[in-house]
Amino acid sequence: MMKITNKPPRFKQEYGTFFLTFCTYERANILLEPGVPEMLIENIRFYGARLQNLIAYTIMHDHMHLLVEIAGILTLSAFLRDFKKHTSREIRRLIETYTRYVWQRGTVDHWIRPCQSGRDLSNHLTYLFLNSWKHLQIPPRMFPYHNLEEAIARGYVSADAFEDENFQEIARS
Repeated sequence: MMKITNKPPRFKQEYGTFFLTFCTYERANILLEPGVPEMLIENIRFYGARLQNLIAYTIMHDHMHLLVEIAGILTLSAFLRDFKKHTSREIRRLIETYTRYVWQRGTVDHWIRPCQSGRDLSNHLTYLFLNSWKHLQIPPRMFPYHNLEEAIARGYVSADAFEDENFQEIARS
């Protein structure tokens, strides 16, 4: 059998809005351990100040999602490198028995397509904030490790979209 060695070229966008997902090594359930989510939020904000705009984040037990605007791809690479390097050290300090690796290599990214309706951005924001329900059965308004209230205040999300009677309907669709 012939092995294909050339991968198709990867789409590269120098600026724009990106939906990022990165996971713990071997999907270890460590990100909701005591002290870890608070440290991650503090570091998201610290390192996120280098980005053009930190729109939204959520921290699950074994992965994180970020929605960010960037002015240059090198800024995003530097953010991810520095964030992962520093938080790896901090997580190993907080969870003393943890192994050498904290983060899985690489990051899954999706460039949010600009369009008049804003549908791609809206869909990814909904997905990000519904993660607490999908993975933990915690309603979005009750989950402490994302910035839903901030996203509502900044006009990215409708104030009533994640009310108890509405979010379950959204989650089903």
